[in-house]
Amino acid sequence: MKGPEVRAILERHGVRGLHHANSVKTSCSLLEIGGLASRQIVEQRGLPQSVQYTDALDQQLGVWGDIFLDTVDIHSRISNINLYGPVLFTFDLDFLDDLDEETRVLITRSNPTRWKTTTSHEDRYFADADRLDEGFSAGDFNQMLVIRTPTKVIKFSDKLDRIVLDYPSLNKDAEEIFDKAQHALVRSLGKSLVGTDVIRRHCRINCKCGATYEASSARTQYFEV
Repeated sequence: MKGPEVRAILERHGVRGLHHANSVKTSCSLLEIGGLASRQIVEQRGLPQSVQYTDALDQQLGVWGDIFLDTVDIHSRISNINLYGPVLFTFDLDFLDDLDEETRVLITRSNPTRWKTTTSHEDRYFADADRLDEGFSAGDFNQMLVIRTPTKVIKFSDKLDRIVLDYPSLNKDAEEIFDKAQHALVRSLGKSLVGTDVIRRHCRINCKCGATYEASSARTQYFEV
């Protein structure tokens, strides 16, 4: 499917924006590239990126060169950390209108972590616009956008709305951790010449992200510069 075709369906189902979460280290590399890039491209360009537990599987499944986005802010939805990282790039749906003719947009039927190499294309993705319109469920973050483009990079242009950074609030060094990560992102943002801001996430009172960052190694892994 093409970008505008998918955009129309998402709008009809109440989706208002797109989201891409990542670690601080990888997000800085994306900003230096100047767009969302596949993990394959980041590696090929010799830029730093955090290890993801799905890396080996993604290569086996043939999606290492694809770009993934969500139709929902997972952190906000589950009131806990996003396992892909504390940095959230948010985009207007117009993002899909600017994709070139050779770029295709797919939407997964389930999370790729559940796929096997033998999982068919029909079982991985919605086959066409009609099936997507019928089967799409707004807020289901197992249904991810997969953008497949020859360059494996999509320039931010003016469609990047903002960059939201988690605040590991229960940690005694939270302010220092946040400031260091924010400064790294702002430096990389300056190199990219993208006109947006890096803002702090303000969670609901019942959000469990602070406790999760405090109790796990995720804080060190995700906020590493």
